[in-house]
Amino acid sequence: ALRDTLTKPEDIVKLVITILGEDSLSLDFDSAGTVEDLKKAIERLKGISAQQQKLIFRGKKLESGTLQQNKVTKKATLLLMKNSEPQEEK
Repeated sequence: ALRDTLTKPEDIVKLVITILGEDSLSLDFDSAGTVEDLKKAIERLKGISAQQQKLIFRGKKLESGTLQQNKVTKKATLLLMKNSEPQEEK
């Protein structure tokens, strides 16, 4: 989840999200937040639907779990690729 007042400072991950072919986005995010929460935050901030987002960290596609479970560390850089067509929910 985006940082809130209840999140401990040591649990905050500073993310830089590079959007392929566009600009980048910086945000503070709770390391216990899920990949889906992050995609929803990006959707609210950049207008890119969560279904169109493919997040890559250290060469691996982030699909589920928390940032902590995916070993996304403080001051991490993620790559955001947009699918041209929204994927159908499975």
